[in-house]
Amino acid sequence: MGYEDRDYFRAKPRFELSRAVGAGTLGLIITVVAGFISGLVVSDTIQYAGALKSTGVAEFWAAATVEGRQAWWARKLFVLTASDISPWVQGYSPGYWKVATSWLVAPGIFSAVLDTIFVYFAGKSLEEPLGRRRFLLLFIGACVAANLMAGFSDALVQPGRQQVVIMGCGPGVVACFVGLLWIVPDQRSIGGWPLKRVMAVVIGALLVINVMMALFAAGEIGLSPTQLLWGAAFGAVFMQALKNKGALPSVGVEAADESWSKRGYMHSYDEDDPASAKQRERDSKTAEKLEREAAKRAEAAAAEKARLDATLAKISASGINSLTRAEKKFLDSQSKRKKD
Repeated sequence: MGYEDRDYFRAKPRFELSRAVGAGTLGLIITVVAGFISGLVVSDTIQYAGALKSTGVAEFWAAATVEGRQAWWARKLFVLTASDISPWVQGYSPGYWKVATSWLVAPGIFSAVLDTIFVYFAGKSLEEPLGRRRFLLLFIGACVAANLMAGFSDALVQPGRQQVVIMGCGPGVVACFVGLLWIVPDQRSIGGWPLKRVMAVVIGALLVINVMMALFAAGEIGLSPTQLLWGAAFGAVFMQALKNKGALPSVGVEAADESWSKRGYMHSYDEDDPASAKQRERDSKTAEKLEREAAKRAEAAAAEKARLDATLAKISASGINSLTRAEKKFLDSQSKRKKD
């Protein structure tokens, strides 16, 4: 391995969107697109929330109560509402399995397009520094956890709504964007603000807009106002947990005061390889042991040289006959060592 391949020589990963699309991101995009197409085939509609009859919403919810109809099957498979989760909601019918399927199908064609675009950008910016496994765990975990929590909280926030639809992978996208706040550098951005602050403002604005649109939308069937909020909360908890474990990657510009050396951030490129971490720990312990042994040898050599100097000084002052038996033996051993 050349010196330019070593960790301490290689440049730190930069925060950029020019990197290639990872396999995890590509898989999520395909899943989101395939999920919406599957929902379209099963339910024969492209819109599950709102009050526009031209989209087939009214017809869908009317047909969803008739067993055996396409809408009924779609409702059972992936259309999640508070009545599937919260026992205190009128019309409660257990459908907890839909927390694992509802994120696969967007609540409308517009949401499906936005989700696909946002998954692309979230994956390009986060999959490489975080690692594929952790990236997918963050994304899918946020979708499942947020949809479950929204099922409990939406009934309390909007008790007057007939149905509050909880669908789509928006929580995963928001969780990824929130997760970026833990690893983006403090480099200057728009208007001289740090990039991290700009991202925090944008994320906050998106969450507020989503809540306002959901709360004040007309009709008895609307979108969840809390789904994205729970996704943001999951992303914050997930990234903080990584930081507490010391497993949080750091990316940034080439600056002396980067967060690369801050507590909780990883200093190597092998954050996804536990075996490499253990090997680094073993190497560190071995290096410390060798340093201690070298220090002991140096100390012993210094003491031996001082003793030899004292013996020679005694000979010079009083003659060789003044030496004790032990001093003569020590002098003989030093002479033999020099001959060897």
